[in-house]
Formats: sequence, C-alpha cells, structure tokens
Amino acid sequence: MAEIMERGELVPDGLVIGLIAERIAKPASDRGFILDGFPRTVAQAESLDHLLKGHELSHVLELKVSEKQLLDRILG
Repeated sequence: MAEIMERGELVPDGLVIGLIAERIAKPASDRGFILDGFPRTVAQAESLDHLLKGHELSHVLELKVSEKQLLDRILG
C-alpha cells in the first residue's frame, strides 16, 4: 500500500474497504470510530453501507476548508 501512495496513486477500493472492515470488526470500534476521507467513491459508499449493518450511526461531521488552506497545506 505504501508503494501505491508513494507513487501518488489512490489505493484500490478493495484494499481500503478490507482495511476498514478489519478495523470496524475490532472491539475498540464498538465505542465508535471516525472515518477520514472515506468513502470517496460510490462503490466505497455502498460497501460502507454494507459494513455498517449492525452499527448505529449517531453523528456525521462535515469539515469545510477553503481551497487556499488546502493548497497551503499541500504545498507546505
């Protein structure tokens, strides 16, 4: 996975979904979890919907950041 990211490519959906499924299955996730940057595709959203069966979704956060702040962060 590190090699893919080092090339600046997106990690394949199957790998990302597998990692998230593993993490959600751990007992520590029973207290809740935060997904940052996921889902980013329709396929990921559909998979997440399937993974969340049996989990109560109580909060959703949307963080809004200006394009300038994002560019400053990326370039810095």
